Amino acid sequence: MTSSLLPIIPVVDDILFNFAQSDGFWANLAIAFGTSYDVVKATQLRQQWHSRNFSQLPPIEVLSDEVLGTANGAYSSSTNKIYLSASFLNTASSATIINVILEEIGHYVDAQINQVDSAGDEGAIFAELVQGNSLDVATLEVLKAEDDSKIINLEGEAITVEQNGLIDPSNFTLNNSAQFWNSSVLRLTNDYWQSGSAFLTNTIALSNNTSFNSYFQFQITNSDGLGDDDGAGADGLVFIIQTIANNAGSVGGGIGYEGINKSLGIEFDTYYNSSLGDINGNHVGVDLNGDINSVIAQPVTNRLNNGNIWNAWVDYNGSTDVLEVRVSETNQRPTTPLLSYTVDLLSILGQSNAFIGFSSGTGAGTGIHDILDWEFNNTSSPIITLAVSPASVTEDSTPNLVYTFTRTTPTTSALTVNYTVGGTATFSTDYTQSGAASFTSTTGTVTFAAGSSTATVTVNPTADTTVESDETVILTLASGTGYTVGTTTPVTGTITNDDTSITLAVSPSSVTEDGTTNLVYTFTRSGVTTNPLTVNYTLGGTATLNTDYTRTGTTNTVTFAAGSATATVTVDPTADTIVESNETVILTLAAGTGYTVGTTTPVTGTITNDDTSVTLAVSPASVTEDGTTNLVYTFTRSGVTTNPLTVNYTLGGTATLNTDYTRTGTNNTVTFAAGSSTATVTVDPTADTIVESNETVILTLAAGTGYTIGTPNAATGTINNDDTSVTSQLSINDITVVEGKDNNAILTVTVDNPNPQPITFNYTTAPINATANVDYTSKTGTITIAANTSTATISIPILNDNLNEADEAFTVTLSNPVNATINPEGGIGEVIITDTWQSSITRTLPNNVENLRLIGTNNINGTGNAGDNNITGNSGNNQINGGAGIDTLIGGLGADIFIFQFGQSTISTSDHITDFAINSDKIDLLTQGGTAMNAPSSFSRAANSTVTTLQNLINQVFTDANGAITGNQGLGVNSAALVQVTTGAIAGTYLVINDSTAGFQSSNDLLINITGFTGTLPALGNIPVGNFFI
Repeated sequence: MTSSLLPIIPVVDDILFNFAQSDGFWANLAIAFGTSYDVVKATQLRQQWHSRNFSQLPPIEVLSDEVLGTANGAYSSSTNKIYLSASFLNTASSATIINVILEEIGHYVDAQINQVDSAGDEGAIFAELVQGNSLDVATLEVLKAEDDSKIINLEGEAITVEQNGLIDPSNFTLNNSAQFWNSSVLRLTNDYWQSGSAFLTNTIALSNNTSFNSYFQFQITNSDGLGDDDGAGADGLVFIIQTIANNAGSVGGGIGYEGINKSLGIEFDTYYNSSLGDINGNHVGVDLNGDINSVIAQPVTNRLNNGNIWNAWVDYNGSTDVLEVRVSETNQRPTTPLLSYTVDLLSILGQSNAFIGFSSGTGAGTGIHDILDWEFNNTSSPIITLAVSPASVTEDSTPNLVYTFTRTTPTTSALTVNYTVGGTATFSTDYTQSGAASFTSTTGTVTFAAGSSTATVTVNPTADTTVESDETVILTLASGTGYTVGTTTPVTGTITNDDTSITLAVSPSSVTEDGTTNLVYTFTRSGVTTNPLTVNYTLGGTATLNTDYTRTGTTNTVTFAAGSATATVTVDPTADTIVESNETVILTLAAGTGYTVGTTTPVTGTITNDDTSVTLAVSPASVTEDGTTNLVYTFTRSGVTTNPLTVNYTLGGTATLNTDYTRTGTNNTVTFAAGSSTATVTVDPTADTIVESNETVILTLAAGTGYTIGTPNAATGTINNDDTSVTSQLSINDITVVEGKDNNAILTVTVDNPNPQPITFNYTTAPINATANVDYTSKTGTITIAANTSTATISIPILNDNLNEADEAFTVTLSNPVNATINPEGGIGEVIITDTWQSSITRTLPNNVENLRLIGTNNINGTGNAGDNNITGNSGNNQINGGAGIDTLIGGLGADIFIFQFGQSTISTSDHITDFAINSDKIDLLTQGGTAMNAPSSFSRAANSTVTTLQNLINQVFTDANGAITGNQGLGVNSAALVQVTTGAIAGTYLVINDSTAGFQSSNDLLINITGFTGTLPALGNIPVGNFFI
């Protein structure tokens, strides 16, 4: 705020405070702004002023007379600012300045509480009333008739000031039916079959990067001035930017826009024309080049021709080419645009200036299209480009990187431009800067002076002695206020490292002691190489200078010649005949003047010993006297292997040469072939039958020519005695295995007299009536029984075929024993494979075992699995349950109980009890779920049957279960019947048992075959349940 206003503003605040407290507040507000204002917003203003809160008032900006012309002050709702003339402010009295400010505050209040600008100069009326002045009728009428609107150009932007009404009619060219109605409303059409348009007489500049925003109010009614909610009236209106001329388009669906070439239109369409591509009869769309088939359109919820005043905002960003349109029935600008469309306006118009205005059209329906208020602002931003020169500088030199920012016109005012900072160089460490308005490691700004088209930022590299990679400083233009980014790519300047670094390497990494190749240590410098340079190093390693090697140079330094990037130190190994470990020569860079150490770790070269050393070993360590394996003594030489070499040894041990063993070679020497690193002497034990102690053969290296004796220098091999006076005999047992239960047949081979020597023998399988690889796996093999051990086992896999079949057998035969003989009566073992598991305890068959036989005399039980089982009881009282599957049940002696579960012995899987003893054996029933249940509630014998199928038998019994009663006595629920079939394929005796569900259930009801029973069958008719069931 200018200092001359400092004493003025408190006086203005006091006037507003007093007005807010006055009794005439609401009456005066109605005089100034009419009676249709927003009471809520007016109340908010009054409360704020009453509490001396004036923060909502617009800021005041002082402008030159060139901008405001003859006006002392103005207010713009688009910028929400009050403008005062500089010359007026310098010459006017305080009272006059206060009056002008209050008048512009009046315009501000009108914009806040009214959607449509109040008639006349409402600001002047407000200024008088708020100061307590009364206005006579004549004065009030003059002020009400005054039009105080005007367009000013502020920093290249055209804005409407002082009030929100339409600009002066003299600035417009009206076409066809367009007219100004009541002096302040632009009426485009007022009847049917009309087109009307109004354009600013002069063109507006819209260059390549020009942006604009426009705000206007419109109202669409029918002929009686009311809304047209059903859409049966006329078409809508179009906001137009075009270059042809200030004339109109076609009528009707053309909306006064169709046919205007080189144009952009925003249509507010209220009539559905399917032939013109309309999405509906109430939408907003973007049209191009006089074609009203919109390139983009969005529906509007409330009807645009409902008679209400609509507010529209059209915004175009010249930098991004994005066009946005917003509409609302209030004067609150929506946050989100109704539609957004990217379009290069300059390419559509084909030139940088255009006519701005509106058009409308009607067809067979009458429509009144009014523009009530309009503002249009265009801004042209300068384009900012960025370049750096030179592109690179050295770290320690004087040139700097200069980044030049350039702007296009306008350049009148100062301008601040944003940019980001990046790159591998670090601000304040690797460089400093000058010329920037602000600068950090990530962002910065630069300011163009008023009238200047360039601004610069200078980057000055910081000199150091650190050897490092070249580094970059990258500036990238960023968006900001008042300009457009022209250079969108990053601009990179490079700071080139110019420090000298020394690295060290050796090649080759190893050489032989007596060879001709040397270790060459290469020192390499980077950076400046112009002058000679002496570099220090330290010497280390396990090799000794002037004993194990010599080197070039006499001190621990090396010198680079001028212009040379490398220097070398050569290490020459000293030849000797000493067998020794490999030795190292280690050079390590040391600090010095004029360079930095690049290779900080030691660099190692190895001198490899090439003198011959011989060692001795034997493998295996022992062999048997009568076996086929020999003792092999291996001589190994290290170092040079190029030529043949003869090595001496001595012979010792408890074994006698040519009596207990023979050897390769005829004297105590062995010869290495040329190029070979090994040679061998083989000791072959002599077989005998003498029982004797184990004996040794010891070879020891002896001195000779061309080698040294290494470690180990001796090797002992043992000849183990394998003769014995013990006689051992082998026997194998017979076994029976249950198929499905036993996966393997395990046979035991027994030694009757354990032997102090290991016993070996072979075995093989052969079928009797079993089939190899079907019932069992055919096998052969060799078994070793350890010394002094009496047994070994042979495992033969048993294969389950899931068949209920007779017992099968195969043999396992022993052969080829060593240190034993085979018992003539026990050398063949027999394996019997049975499907029947014999058990003396209660047993349930596991899966894959078919049969179960209970043995002994104890009262034990047997249960089958899901397969087809044969279950046989013993002489005790047994409980037998076949389970699922088609089972054969044999109780044997004793009073047995046969357990049946509904759903398991059905018509398709019926079980057979082969020896059911009537009045002794019993049947116990289980539910389908396997739980206990009561015996049948009734039991009877049906008439004998001659049917030939089980299904017919079931049908007959379920029809008549009692053969003693005339007529059919059907088998009831929870009932059982006994029936005998006297002829045919199914002749026998059966039990039919019905569950708790009436009628035959094939998947649940029981059918039990008891053919083979003992005892006397009951007569036809009812049978005591307890005779058969428990």
